[in-house]
Amino acid sequence: MIKIGILGAIGSGKTFVANQFGYPVFNADIEVSKIYKNNKSCFKILKKNFPNHIFSFPINKKEISQLILSNKKNLKKINKIVHPAVRVEMNKFINKNKKKKMVVLDVPLLLENKIKKKDFILVFVDANKKQIIKNLKKEKIII
Repeated sequence: MIKIGILGAIGSGKTFVANQFGYPVFNADIEVSKIYKNNKSCFKILKKNFPNHIFSFPINKKEISQLILSNKKNLKKINKIVHPAVRVEMNKFINKNKKKKMVVLDVPLLLENKIKKKDFILVFVDANKKQIIKNLKKEKIII
Protein backbone atom coordinates (compact mmCIF):
# COMPACT_ATOMS: atom_id res chain seq x y z
CA MET A 1 0.00 0.00 0.00
CA ILE A 2 1.21 3.48 -0.86
CA LYS A 3 0.77 6.06 1.92
CA ILE A 4 0.66 9.69 0.83
CA GLY A 5 1.16 12.27 3.60
CA ILE A 6 -0.12 15.75 2.81
CA LEU A 7 1.82 18.63 4.39
CA GLY A 8 1.36 22.40 4.31
CA ALA A 9 0.39 25.48 6.25
CA ILE A 10 -3.07 26.01 7.70
CA GLY A 11 -5.43 27.10 4.92
CA SER A 12 -3.06 26.02 2.14
CA GLY A 13 -5.50 23.53 0.62
CA LYS A 14 -4.24 20.23 2.06
CA THR A 15 -7.71 18.71 2.31
CA PHE A 16 -8.59 19.77 -1.23
CA VAL A 17 -5.39 18.17 -2.56
CA ALA A 18 -5.90 15.02 -0.45
CA ASN A 19 -9.35 14.50 -1.94
CA GLN A 20 -8.04 14.82 -5.52
CA PHE A 21 -6.21 11.47 -5.32
CA GLY A 22 -9.46 9.49 -5.42
CA TYR A 23 -8.39 7.14 -2.63
CA PRO A 24 -9.47 6.88 1.01
CA VAL A 25 -8.46 9.97 3.01
CA PHE A 26 -7.74 10.12 6.72
CA ASN A 27 -8.50 13.67 7.81
CA ALA A 28 -6.94 14.41 11.21
CA ASP A 29 -8.98 17.59 11.69
CA ILE A 30 -12.22 15.59 11.43
CA GLU A 31 -10.81 13.00 13.84
CA VAL A 32 -9.91 15.69 16.38
CA SER A 33 -13.51 16.96 16.20
CA LYS A 34 -14.76 13.40 16.82
CA ILE A 35 -12.38 13.03 19.76
CA TYR A 36 -13.70 16.27 21.29
CA LYS A 37 -17.27 14.97 20.88
CA ASN A 38 -16.85 11.30 21.83
CA ASN A 39 -13.66 10.56 23.78
CA LYS A 40 -14.39 10.94 27.49
CA SER A 41 -10.93 9.84 28.60
CA CYS A 42 -9.35 12.57 26.47
CA PHE A 43 -11.84 15.05 27.96
CA LYS A 44 -10.90 14.00 31.50
CA ILE A 45 -7.18 14.51 30.83
CA LEU A 46 -7.78 17.90 29.20
CA LYS A 47 -10.07 18.96 32.08
CA LYS A 48 -7.48 17.85 34.64
CA ASN A 49 -4.73 19.82 32.85
CA PHE A 50 -6.85 22.89 32.05
CA PRO A 51 -9.60 23.12 34.70
CA ASN A 52 -10.10 26.86 34.12
CA HIS A 53 -10.75 26.41 30.39
CA ILE A 54 -12.37 23.01 29.79
CA PHE A 55 -15.76 22.84 31.45
CA SER A 56 -18.04 20.17 30.00
CA PHE A 57 -18.29 17.15 27.75
CA PRO A 58 -18.44 17.15 24.79
CA ILE A 59 -15.56 19.58 24.54
CA ASN A 60 -16.47 22.92 23.03
CA LYS A 61 -13.98 23.93 20.32
CA LYS A 62 -14.33 27.56 21.43
CA GLU A 63 -12.93 26.56 24.82
CA ILE A 64 -9.95 24.97 23.08
CA SER A 65 -9.47 28.09 20.93
CA GLN A 66 -9.55 30.37 23.97
CA LEU A 67 -7.14 28.07 25.76
CA ILE A 68 -4.64 28.32 22.89
CA LEU A 69 -5.11 32.08 22.55
CA SER A 70 -4.51 32.57 26.29
CA ASN A 71 -1.09 30.92 26.04
CA LYS A 72 0.57 29.60 22.87
CA LYS A 73 2.37 26.91 24.94
CA ASN A 74 -1.02 25.31 25.60
CA LEU A 75 -1.19 24.12 21.99
CA LYS A 76 1.79 21.84 22.54
CA LYS A 77 0.21 20.47 25.73
CA ILE A 78 -3.12 19.88 23.98
CA ASN A 79 -1.38 18.11 21.10
CA LYS A 80 0.42 15.78 23.53
CA ILE A 81 -2.97 14.78 24.94
CA VAL A 82 -5.04 14.61 21.73
CA HIS A 83 -2.56 13.31 19.16
CA PRO A 84 -2.08 9.84 20.65
CA ALA A 85 -5.83 9.33 20.14
CA VAL A 86 -5.53 10.66 16.57
CA ARG A 87 -2.67 8.24 15.92
CA VAL A 88 -4.80 5.31 17.14
CA GLU A 89 -7.59 6.31 14.73
CA MET A 90 -5.09 6.76 11.87
CA ASN A 91 -3.70 3.27 12.45
CA LYS A 92 -7.26 1.85 12.47
CA PHE A 93 -7.89 3.68 9.17
CA ILE A 94 -4.70 2.25 7.61
CA ASN A 95 -5.56 -1.29 8.79
CA LYS A 96 -9.15 -0.95 7.54
CA ASN A 97 -7.86 0.08 4.11
CA LYS A 98 -4.82 -2.24 3.93
CA LYS A 99 -6.07 -3.88 0.74
CA LYS A 100 -6.32 -0.54 -1.06
CA LYS A 101 -3.62 0.47 -3.49
CA MET A 102 -3.19 3.84 -1.76
CA VAL A 103 -4.37 5.90 1.21
CA VAL A 104 -3.98 9.63 1.77
CA LEU A 105 -3.19 11.05 5.19
CA ASP A 106 -4.31 14.64 5.70
CA VAL A 107 -2.50 15.16 9.00
CA PRO A 108 -1.35 18.77 9.53
CA LEU A 109 1.31 17.88 12.12
CA LEU A 110 2.56 14.74 10.39
CA LEU A 111 6.24 15.66 10.77
CA GLU A 112 6.04 17.63 14.02
CA ASN A 113 4.38 14.74 15.86
CA LYS A 114 6.70 12.13 14.35
CA ILE A 115 3.77 10.31 12.74
CA LYS A 116 5.52 10.03 9.37
CA LYS A 117 7.02 6.65 8.60
CA LYS A 118 9.88 5.92 6.21
CA ASP A 119 7.52 4.45 3.62
CA PHE A 120 5.34 7.57 3.32
CA ILE A 121 5.40 9.69 0.19
CA LEU A 122 5.11 13.33 1.22
CA VAL A 123 3.29 15.99 -0.79
CA PHE A 124 3.79 19.60 0.26
CA VAL A 125 0.94 21.99 -0.53
CA ASP A 126 1.92 25.63 -0.86
CA ALA A 127 -0.32 28.67 -1.27
CA ASN A 128 0.25 32.39 -1.25
CA LYS A 129 -0.81 34.41 1.78
CA LYS A 130 -3.82 35.92 -0.02
CA GLN A 131 -5.19 32.45 -0.88
CA ILE A 132 -4.57 31.16 2.65
CA ILE A 133 -6.51 34.08 4.17
CA LYS A 134 -9.35 33.50 1.68
CA ASN A 135 -9.46 29.79 2.60
CA LEU A 136 -9.43 30.50 6.35
CA LYS A 137 -12.29 33.00 5.98
CA LYS A 138 -14.25 30.46 3.94
CA GLU A 139 -13.78 27.85 6.68
CA LYS A 140 -14.69 30.49 9.30
CA ILE A 141 -11.35 30.02 11.04
CA ILE A 142 -10.74 33.77 10.80
CA ILE A 143 -13.24 36.57 10.37
